[in-house]
Amino acid sequence: MALERLTPPGKIKFNTKNISEDWRKWREEFELYSSLSMKDGEDKAKLQLLKYLIGADGREIYSTLKFEKEEKYRKLKDVIEAFDAYCRPKRNETVERFRFNMRKQKQDETIETFITDLKTLAAKCNYREIVDSLVRDRIVCGILDSHLRECLLRTPELTLDKCVDITRAAEITKQGIIVLDGNNNSLSSHAENVNEIGRGKPSTNTTGSKHSHTDNNKFCKYCAKVHEPKKEKCAAYGKTCRLCHKMNHFETVCRSATKKSQPKYKKKTMHHIGTGCSDTDSDDDYLV
Repeated sequence: MALERLTPPGKIKFNTKNISEDWRKWREEFELYSSLSMKDGEDKAKLQLLKYLIGADGREIYSTLKFEKEEKYRKLKDVIEAFDAYCRPKRNETVERFRFNMRKQKQDETIETFITDLKTLAAKCNYREIVDSLVRDRIVCGILDSHLRECLLRTPELTLDKCVDITRAAEITKQGIIVLDGNNNSLSSHAENVNEIGRGKPSTNTTGSKHSHTDNNKFCKYCAKVHEPKKEKCAAYGKTCRLCHKMNHFETVCRSATKKSQPKYKKKTMHHIGTGCSDTDSDDDYLV
């Protein structure tokens, strides 16, 4: 591959606060660029290229680094390792282990995020061959779900891989239950609204649909609908009941059928709607 077709990495600044991460990214970019633009046997040329691309500040640092070999015997690998050590901040092992051992799952944090962060923290603690067992222990101690913790504690020969599989399966199951419960609650709410309407009561739907009523609307006992408490808004006003042939109400709400066996009043009065049609009117409005 021709060198001119590739873009070399820019010069790195060594006076930044996060020099360790900046150097790591620059080194990866340099290694990719040098491997694509130059042959494997050109180690000396790659070393010279690094000295050029690293800039004046980098070359000054290079002159202060300590090497076991003289400059003419140095290889690219030796120089990169020396810069790794220079840019790598000195870690306090006790502080890193404290952070790891105090890590607990946060509210609304997924198991996957919690486990990933534990592994990242453990990598800085120099636990070596016991790192997996310690990560497993932190998962058991740090998860929020106490029932899941009991399940893990009852599992014989619990390895890190088995611990991760159990916790992931538990979280997937829990999320599925939440989705199902949400769907069931929506169906129950819809069924209750339908039943309320079927019983002739106003819908309690608060989503702002056309069937919901506001504070100014009431259920009318003359037309069995919801509207403003005004006779002009009542669909039954001025209409004749087909059962009792009286005015201002529908047969669906007619009460005459329940009063046939009762003594009639001496004076018959026409059912009327006065200043308004609301559910506060008394039963005396219905006279036989």
